[in-house]
Amino acid sequence: MRDRHDLPDAFEVIEELHAGASLPGRDVCIFLDFDGTLTPIVERPEDAVLDPAMRQRLERVAARFRTAVVSGRGLDDLVARVGVEHIFYGASHGFEIRHPNGETRSREEAEAAAATLDDLEQALGEKLAGIDGIQMERKRFGLAVHYRRVAEDQEGSIGTTLRAVAEDFPDLAIKNGKKVFEFVPDLDWDKGKALEWILETTGLGPDTAYPIFLGDDVTDEDAFRSIDDWGCGIVVGLEGPRDTHAYFILADVEAVGRFLDELARVPT
Repeated sequence: MRDRHDLPDAFEVIEELHAGASLPGRDVCIFLDFDGTLTPIVERPEDAVLDPAMRQRLERVAARFRTAVVSGRGLDDLVARVGVEHIFYGASHGFEIRHPNGETRSREEAEAAAATLDDLEQALGEKLAGIDGIQMERKRFGLAVHYRRVAEDQEGSIGTTLRAVAEDFPDLAIKNGKKVFEFVPDLDWDKGKALEWILETTGLGPDTAYPIFLGDDVTDEDAFRSIDDWGCGIVVGLEGPRDTHAYFILADVEAVGRFLDELARVPT
């Protein structure tokens, strides 16, 4: 792993793509997280809005490269917030995939685990009822517990409570993120495997694709790690886990926008 504060600026990637010498016979494919990458982090997940200028940038990139947005958000929510046609959507950390033609696929083995989320939501609602600022967000394949608005002196008890409740739900695992815990099916699946699945459905793999993944959070590290020796991970933001599997860095969402502007100018 690498120290994010020592990473070179991701605009060096643009120079390499313009040169093109290192990618003979490989298709450049763009993968992006949503919250913290395409939009700033907000206190309430429902308040995240994709700036129209960022949407236009994404559309220009998608017109030139195979593009996917991969997020922990539920599929309907993600598609509605991004609003770009003819791209891939990987929702619920990749448990649901929407193809550019609108076809939707999900991991069948996750269905049984997801069926227990109603019981989990009720159990957590009772255990967390006394904590001001806590917010639960239900998805088809996950249940997120946001604590960005919780007082700092109460944050420690949240993780303890969730782990205690999790013992009654062995088919679910807990993912950590920025001020959020999320329960998802306990399967060998993550954003990295979702990336590989998307490429596989289009007939691409390590020998024929050059994936570029932009993300800001802990769960994006799975994608960075999966393409470590055949793609390019770009971590967004100066805050977060110090160690990363990414090779390059962008300072913030604004820098992501400028990066997409330059990416759209790279010849294909």
